[in-house]
Amino acid sequence: MRNKRIGTSAVSVNILLAAIAVTCVFPLVWLAYSSLKTENEFVLNMFSLPTTLQWNNYYLALIKSRVLYYFLNTIFNGATSVIVIVFFSFCIGYFLARYDFKGKALVNTMLTLGLVVPVHSLLVPMYIQFKLLNLVDHRGALILPYLGVMLPLGAFLIESYIKTLPRELEEAAEIEGASLFVAIVRIIVPLSAPILVTVIIISFNFAWNEFPFSLVLNASDKVRNIAVGIMNFASDWDTKWTLRIAACVISLFPVTILYVFFNKQIIKGMTEGSLKG
Repeated sequence: MRNKRIGTSAVSVNILLAAIAVTCVFPLVWLAYSSLKTENEFVLNMFSLPTTLQWNNYYLALIKSRVLYYFLNTIFNGATSVIVIVFFSFCIGYFLARYDFKGKALVNTMLTLGLVVPVHSLLVPMYIQFKLLNLVDHRGALILPYLGVMLPLGAFLIESYIKTLPRELEEAAEIEGASLFVAIVRIIVPLSAPILVTVIIISFNFAWNEFPFSLVLNASDKVRNIAVGIMNFASDWDTKWTLRIAACVISLFPVTILYVFFNKQIIKGMTEGSLKG
């Protein structure tokens, strides 16, 4: 009787999880096949399958519109921001993990506040500040906001992970005559690869999908990110929904590829840092 109850409970849980999975997967499937429909097919029945695959939608969305230009702008902002975020996060995380100093609690408190402050509350003061510095609609304007938002999380993740690495690694390198910089570059950084990959992907995903800062600080067409570009796609193309959906599918490729190839490193970095830190 007990085994029967356990079996029934397991089936119920599996059914519930399957239903949740469908609600997560179906929007992606719907985007994929809707992007290949004609405009008339989509308007008449948005859930029906396409009768003929309209691959031309991707050509029009990517080449004929400015989605490719927005795509390259976002790649630049994302890649540049990731480099800056990972560098400063590693420096701060390593310092917090390896050294005890006066004011360490204050630094941790400031980083914690950086995690809980709503992003939207920073938009107006940041716009005023960037306007005074003549940085609005500048190609590198988004790097500083992205650094401010992602630095606390990156620093905490790296700190937690480095605490799992024994201090004897640097001490042994020092005995062999290596400087601290050499020990960090040749020993700590390679061993920290899982958490660094995690921070890279989380930071890039944030930069790729971020909307509020992009809308306020980079609103002009020459530096516009893909998230803002897709929002304005309707007005540029008279609400061509299939082309807009095709642009959304294109925007999913970079982050999807990153997660597919580096999901094991992400899980390893997050679990090891949380369990041992």
